[in-house]
Amino acid sequence: MFDNIADYLKKHYNLQPTGKIQRAELRKIILNTVGISLKDNEVSIHEHQAFLKTRPAKRSEILMRQVEVLEECKKNNIVENIRILR
Repeated sequence: MFDNIADYLKKHYNLQPTGKIQRAELRKIILNTVGISLKDNEVSIHEHQAFLKTRPAKRSEILMRQVEVLEECKKNNIVENIRILR
């Protein structure tokens, strides 16, 4: 019986955070790094890519400092899987 519980816990131990939590954390990183505030619907995450659905001026500012944002993402456990900003 205990073997079954251990297998069950191993199976569900590595669950990924929800998309809403990841988007909120990415928005916080962008705000702290770049100084630009984004709404929740302006950020979407698919696989290892984060898509910015905002005005071109905001997007350009964020993409100019993309390396800094991605370094902060690597330090954060919630959004560490993000590799590309678009």
